[in-house]
Amino acid sequence: MMRDMFVKTPFALTFKVYMFNVKNPDEAQNGGRPIVEQVGPYIFDEWKEKWDLVDDEKEDTVEYDMKNTFIFRPDLTLPLTGREIVTIPHPLLMGALIVTKRESDTLLPMVIEGLDAILHNPTTPFLTASVMDILFNGVPLDCTGEVFSAEAICAKLVNDGGLPKINETHVAFSLFTKANGTSMGRFKAYRGVKNVHDMGRVIEYNGEPEMDTWDGDICNQFKGTDSTIFPPFLTKEEGLWAFAPDLCRSLGTEYIGKSKYMGIKLDHFSINFPDLREHEELQCFCRDPPDGCPPKGVIELYQCVEFPMTGSKPQFLDGDPKLIEDIGGLSPNKEDHDIFIHYDLMTAAALSAAKRLQFNLDIEPVEEYPLMKDLKNVMFPLFWVEEGVNLNKTWVNMFKMLVRVKTGNNVIRWLFVTFGLIGAILSAYLLVQNEDKILKVTPVETSKAPSGGSISENILTNFLIVPTIVRFFMSRKMNMKPGHYLRKVHKRLDLHASYYLWNITNPEEVQNNGAKPIMKEVGPYVFDIRREKINQEDNDKDDTWTFDSYSFYKFRPDLSAPLTGDEKLVMLNNILVAGAVKFQLERPPTVNFMEAAINAIFDNPTSIYFHTTAREILFDGVSIDCSVKVFAAKTVCSFLKKDIRIRPNDATGIYNFAILNGVRRFTTKRGAKDPHDVGRITEFNGEPQLYKFSGELEACNKFNGSDRTMFPAFQTKDELVWAFVFDACRSVVGRYKKKQWMKGIKAYYKEYNFLDPELPSECNKNEFYPEIPSGTMNIHPCTEVFVIVSHPHFLRGDKKLLEMVEGLHPNEDLHSSGIYFDLDSGAPIKTYERAQVNTLLLPVPEIPIMANVPEAFVPFYWYTEIFDLDKISIAWILLSNYTNYFFSFLCYPLMILSLGMIGALTFIFMTNRIPGTPEVGENSHKNIEVAVIEINNPQ
Repeated sequence: MMRDMFVKTPFALTFKVYMFNVKNPDEAQNGGRPIVEQVGPYIFDEWKEKWDLVDDEKEDTVEYDMKNTFIFRPDLTLPLTGREIVTIPHPLLMGALIVTKRESDTLLPMVIEGLDAILHNPTTPFLTASVMDILFNGVPLDCTGEVFSAEAICAKLVNDGGLPKINETHVAFSLFTKANGTSMGRFKAYRGVKNVHDMGRVIEYNGEPEMDTWDGDICNQFKGTDSTIFPPFLTKEEGLWAFAPDLCRSLGTEYIGKSKYMGIKLDHFSINFPDLREHEELQCFCRDPPDGCPPKGVIELYQCVEFPMTGSKPQFLDGDPKLIEDIGGLSPNKEDHDIFIHYDLMTAAALSAAKRLQFNLDIEPVEEYPLMKDLKNVMFPLFWVEEGVNLNKTWVNMFKMLVRVKTGNNVIRWLFVTFGLIGAILSAYLLVQNEDKILKVTPVETSKAPSGGSISENILTNFLIVPTIVRFFMSRKMNMKPGHYLRKVHKRLDLHASYYLWNITNPEEVQNNGAKPIMKEVGPYVFDIRREKINQEDNDKDDTWTFDSYSFYKFRPDLSAPLTGDEKLVMLNNILVAGAVKFQLERPPTVNFMEAAINAIFDNPTSIYFHTTAREILFDGVSIDCSVKVFAAKTVCSFLKKDIRIRPNDATGIYNFAILNGVRRFTTKRGAKDPHDVGRITEFNGEPQLYKFSGELEACNKFNGSDRTMFPAFQTKDELVWAFVFDACRSVVGRYKKKQWMKGIKAYYKEYNFLDPELPSECNKNEFYPEIPSGTMNIHPCTEVFVIVSHPHFLRGDKKLLEMVEGLHPNEDLHSSGIYFDLDSGAPIKTYERAQVNTLLLPVPEIPIMANVPEAFVPFYWYTEIFDLDKISIAWILLSNYTNYFFSFLCYPLMILSLGMIGALTFIFMTNRIPGTPEVGENSHKNIEVAVIEINNPQ
């Protein structure tokens, strides 16, 4: 029961929100004293739930994710509805400009330009909207502007801030966007089996044993539980401690005294926020100690949320008197605004509690922005919340019963032991007494009726029914419903891959003199791949299968030898180069912005290359420092984080770029209703289409084909086979080229060619760089950078590609892609998937290290993935094919025999109908009667 309550609270907590409406926004904007009025409460049910629990018996720990879900209670909120219009300081406008002023004031003009575009040139720094829009529903932000700074801000709000998209042009800004129904992070805590005093104590958060938020070890330590459970048998001196991830700190209570709740004696605890200027050991919680410490009664949140936000008790209760003097309309009192917990130390039960916290915007003037130049330095209250619980009589009575049970626990335990022994003895006695009375059952043999059939029945079966049944049987098997063999096969596929990296042998000449890059192929680095479909969901109505596709790579040093993965390479820094080229082509006036980002992320680089190893490029990852505070770098990093090949290395903001990364989610047809639909993609990452192309190119957003592991059954030779390439956001088509016997199966080879006329040429256009070479695939709409995909060594590509670089040698046998199919089953007998990734290199005069480079598509790497159908599947296909061949062949002699028998039977029938031979009719009649008797009496 305790575990169940830990996983999900059995009742909802009461969550209340109070807003502060600004009554004189114009006066406050011009430097006057703000006056506020409290509006609320808006009441919600709050449910706390944990999922994905993983226990470690040895460590006595449990890992889990936790989320809070808020459900609005209009019945309890009345007479308020949530539609009330209030005015508050605009969190986005004021917050973004204050952060920029503090971190990098040289970027203020760009940020101001972006905010003006998003907010349509506001006339006030305050936001006026309905309460529910501000809290949960969201205030629309217009991201349609062509101003780069607006696009950058929107990207950061969506990628880092988690703001949901309303549509392709607008996002919704609200205060509780990330709080409702989303994970608070990954916790690891003690279970308390070995030491009950440790129960619930958090020892890791998001895989780290401590935080890295504050400038001090004490402030970064986890102390206490996650606040949903506490260990029993605590003392009042120990108090209650809990880690609050949204505040990036642990909070501890102080013992106040004895209390009562519904007649039960309890202990009363509260929380206070001291003046950190008087506690030197805690000044690591300050922004700039000691003068930069917040006033008494306030906690600093700037380092935690990267926003000028602070926390306090509601209406600044127990805070510095100046906080209340600066804001009109506040009147704090203990009863309504203090934090309290009425707690039983022995049982670890909180019978009545209220966690109350106010969030304030730490406002300061921004002289560069007219709307904020006259603002006062003030701690401006936005809203406060109360998370409370008051157990009802039912739960209080259960608690009283629990106390009584604990008091008599030893007596009951020994009674159970005694009764158990008596029951065991009695059961043994009854078993011995009834041993000879066990019921014995003797099987009875049943008789079988004789079976048989006429020649005409056998002919009909062999000629018409059997081939149809074989094909029907195949169609039943050729689907992805749970339990079917094909589903089991495709749930986990084993492949082999070889990766080839392109080493630049003349890097200095390329960078400084614009020389043609001389490439050297380094490889193959061989891997075993296990491609698994996980987190599966089935929809019988739509006949679809939804899953995450995840690939596990295992390096094969034995097959890669003499290569080890530690070879030193010089490869194009495609993150640096692609970013610079993007700004040069799309927004030339903002190239200096990108230069600032490059210098911050790569620490003032002097080279456009990665000096790295094959191991780092392929899977360990090349480090990218996104921990820097420069606005330009943070904006660029927000774009980078969208790339599935870039993953966090730790909690400090360091990311790794590696080729072999990423999980994708597909929804595909199972083929139970139509076997020709097997594997056809209907959704990708939860969307029914792409949203990469617009206007006349809207049709390019449609999915066409499968995920490249499943294909439709009952193909014809000339039927085109489509497959969706998720990394390119495009579909490719396979066309019949030849047939060949493979493993006893007549296999039809369908080749993939980027020059195929069925590929829509308009989807390959690029408005910023029209000269996309033929025989390649432009993936700019997908990646937002200037990268093309080609066949390895530019096979079948435009001749100018081979003129841009040296060292490539295309070969049809080694560098083409295709699949050998069994047409009836749609099974790929053997596949060869090969592709090369190439980055556009262009001179960028404003960035010194790129001022003299040549224009070229520089190969980065290429790979080949080979899939061989397993022996069991091959045997199944052979059995199905040979069965079909056998009965098809048998049909011809049986057809001749059948025609002969029909002629003979017709002759006999006509002879028996000659007039004047009544005996024949009588005998025939008797034969018929006998036949009826035999049928009705088979014995």
